[in-house]
Amino acid sequence: MADHAVTLSLSGAYGGIGEPDAVLDGMFKGFENGPGKPSVAGERRTFTPEGPDGPAITCELVKMYDRAYAPACAWAEASDAMLVIDFDPGRRSADAVDLAAFAKTTAGIYRDVRKPT
Repeated sequence: MADHAVTLSLSGAYGGIGEPDAVLDGMFKGFENGPGKPSVAGERRTFTPEGPDGPAITCELVKMYDRAYAPACAWAEASDAMLVIDFDPGRRSADAVDLAAFAKTTAGIYRDVRKPT
């Protein structure tokens, strides 16, 4: 197997999103069929790390390459959607992943990528 480095992956879209819930579900399902043989290792959960006025961030725990665990968090709204994954090949147990902490990181990314240019 190839040696994989620590990677933060962002994949998203900007524009009119008619059905954000369907897009959110589709992003997770599409990811689960992607490279690295990802498999869901924990129930999908939604966090509001900045409180009720902040973004709702949905996360799953995934196992990749049959050996490493990673958080995958996403949001989808009427104007944009993004899936963020933090892969570290050294994370060999589900207990090594803190979904709530990564939801907070993802909320920060949400704020950063949505700033006007």
